[in-house]
Amino acid sequence: MSKKQTTQQTTTNQSNQGSSTSTTTGSNGPGNQAINQMTPGAQGQAPAVNLSGAQDANGFMSAASAALDAAVPTNGSFTSLTVTGNIPLWKDPTGTAGITLSPSINLQAARAETGEFEVTIGSSLALTAKAEKDWGWFGSFEAFITAKASGSLKIKGDSATEIFREFMLTLREIIDGACDAASVPNDIADMLRQGIMSDATRASTIKNMDENDGVTATFGVGGEVGGKWGDNSASVGVDYTHTTELKNTNGDDQLETTSNGQTSVTVKGSFKPKKLPVKSITPSVTFVFAGGGVSEVFVGLASTGEMTSDKFSELALMSTEWAVDMGMGLKSLIQDALGKTDRSKTAQLSTGIDALSFGSEAVTYTAFGEQLKSWAANNTDFQDSQGVGQSGQKIEFGMSAQAGWSKKKSWNAKGGLTTAKSWSLGSSNTPIQIEAKSGQTIASAKTA
Repeated sequence: MSKKQTTQQTTTNQSNQGSSTSTTTGSNGPGNQAINQMTPGAQGQAPAVNLSGAQDANGFMSAASAALDAAVPTNGSFTSLTVTGNIPLWKDPTGTAGITLSPSINLQAARAETGEFEVTIGSSLALTAKAEKDWGWFGSFEAFITAKASGSLKIKGDSATEIFREFMLTLREIIDGACDAASVPNDIADMLRQGIMSDATRASTIKNMDENDGVTATFGVGGEVGGKWGDNSASVGVDYTHTTELKNTNGDDQLETTSNGQTSVTVKGSFKPKKLPVKSITPSVTFVFAGGGVSEVFVGLASTGEMTSDKFSELALMSTEWAVDMGMGLKSLIQDALGKTDRSKTAQLSTGIDALSFGSEAVTYTAFGEQLKSWAANNTDFQDSQGVGQSGQKIEFGMSAQAGWSKKKSWNAKGGLTTAKSWSLGSSNTPIQIEAKSGQTIASAKTA
């Protein structure tokens, strides 16, 4: 194989049958610059976020939303974001004792082509309440919060700020329930509620929610309902939860809280695409029940993988096999999860599940992805910055996907490929720590 030129060259051949033009992209061209960004272990540029200001709930919310906004900067982008922090809720009058809420969440976020955000938080939601004094009611308060953290969340909003406002609104609902369950004294209960979200912020958050915004929260209930699901109650990886929906469909300042009063099921499964060599992950599929049947299903997942540049070109740039493979992996994940539910309650979900597939018409490449496609079309070797061919060079990529079912949309899914850059903010010495795994979007796919 001849050594490729290091400048872009265009050769035009003319013949009796007409003319053709071929382009070779050199090592300094945009195609090679794009593929060089996929070197394993590449670090992204961390955004400027005020971590020191995250001393309370408002500061936590502000820092987390700024990080999310930076992690999905453009429509059609995806990210996996981990946020951990400590939120002081209340100090007693002496200032010597108090209660701190410590959320730790891992979320998968997608920014739609229309700009809206959709976030799913699987079983990696942890809430810990810490007390500096042994109040008689605190044990019940803590137990309530711990149980509620064993579910999952799906949040829709118009912006990163709205997403985390709705998340904090959900935490306030949990605090409300914990105060009632533990018979916390009224004056302390009010300060705990205000500590997580003030009345004014709560009112403005609710008022700004439109009919497309909202939270579907499946809160843990421990072992109290396992028996209701017969033999399936003993299934490994199955959690039983109650569902609460937070919405404002009327556009006023009244929060519509719907507790379905039925058990929902969260099932951990394995995502195993056959061709995409992604790291093993165990996402949670959530089945929400209302009115005697299924009302919603959702799952979000993200992973990274490594492969050689020529194989990546074959699978993801010169064809759309990656999207077909991702769709089949999602379908298999959900079908396995369905097998762990009571099929008398979920039989209807088998209809139309083949819609979880992506053909070539469902795939869209970004400008960055088109640069990679151009590189793949004109190069059979990966070239480093000096233009030296490196056949079989390893590259790293990211993959994110969300899938679900509802009475309105039936089965639907979307996902994409990105570069696999990561960045982190904060340390054990800061009140909040944030890690993001995202990068430039290469291509996206969605069902019709």
